[in-house]
Amino acid sequence: MQFLKQLTSYNKNINFLKEQPKTPKNFGLYVHIPFCKKACHYCNFHFSTNLSLKDKMISSLEKELSIKKEIYPEIKISTIYFGGGTPSLLSSEDLYKVLNAIHKYFHVDKNIETTIEINPDDVSDLKLKEFKKLNFNRLSVGVQTFNDEVLKFINRSHDSKTAKDAFSIIEKNGFDNFNLDIIFGLPKSNIKILENDLKVIKKINPNHISIYCLSIEEKTVFKNWLDRGIINEASSERIIAEYKKICDFAKENSFFHYEVSNFSKKNKESKHNSNYWNHQNGYIGIGPSAHSYDFETRKSNISNNFKYVNAIDQNKIPETIEVLSLKNKTNEYIMTSLRTKKGCDFIFLKKKFEYDIFTEKKIIDLLIQKKYLYIKQNYIVLTELGMLLSDEITSKLFLK
Repeated sequence: MQFLKQLTSYNKNINFLKEQPKTPKNFGLYVHIPFCKKACHYCNFHFSTNLSLKDKMISSLEKELSIKKEIYPEIKISTIYFGGGTPSLLSSEDLYKVLNAIHKYFHVDKNIETTIEINPDDVSDLKLKEFKKLNFNRLSVGVQTFNDEVLKFINRSHDSKTAKDAFSIIEKNGFDNFNLDIIFGLPKSNIKILENDLKVIKKINPNHISIYCLSIEEKTVFKNWLDRGIINEASSERIIAEYKKICDFAKENSFFHYEVSNFSKKNKESKHNSNYWNHQNGYIGIGPSAHSYDFETRKSNISNNFKYVNAIDQNKIPETIEVLSLKNKTNEYIMTSLRTKKGCDFIFLKKKFEYDIFTEKKIIDLLIQKKYLYIKQNYIVLTELGMLLSDEITSKLFLK
């Protein structure tokens, strides 16, 4: 209870910073929490199941924020996103320290969207009450599937009942803005299991769904099993059928397919992730493996907890920096814009980056013929089938 009182005080004083004299540039802020209870068999994100560095990590995140403030002195943070890893593993005291540092070192939009990823088995009345006191106003819940056999096979830490109960607790605590993650194309799964998942999702009625087609990555259990013949990758026919099933479900239930992997109810798009795709705001990444992008450079923090903590302790950010060429910037815009339902503005592309995408007219005509994309006014837009193949299609349209 004492800590909840502290959070109430924090909540009242969270917007203590004064307006800066210059109009600041809007940036998103991503905080990577590199810890998990256990390793999911499909995951190649950077994390550790060893929490011995947790306290040092929190201190390092605070310190990196102070260093980044010197690099970006005139920006306003318009969205905050805690991802991982599993940020819901952190105590509220830990989250408080990081959030307090963000507000200490940066000007923060008073109407900010603040998201935290949470696993179903971490959802509780107490945790959600503390999240509210910390001004988290959006949750992203990693369900992946509601099938117990598949959950066990992919090594998730919850079962279907825990996942369903989690949404009841979320609703009871008044969180009306939450995302539900699912994965399709999983081993041990099939379209019937997906159909059942969608029935459960309809009952839960989230205002946002993120879907991910399984990609078997290097250095994962699934890659090892694939190489040993224990599992097989889903056929392209199954992938297409499951993706179409999800898209049809979304249309029938008033979800807007606004990005390749994301569906939302009206005005419930992820503001943080939309900044990436709409090419409007830059973003700062904090923590090991986090990325930053300011339209001129791309920076990547080292994916090693021990090396990250040691470098930050010496007032150094352990990062690689790529200075973006005109070609890099052009292709970045093509890639991100084509992921959205709005599409790629070819007039803006030519004006901003001096690239006429219709130098690839033969390729564009072929993709239209195959019903992978279409042209609407001054936009090139992917169809739903084209969205499923977005990486392959966009690379064909890149500035060479």
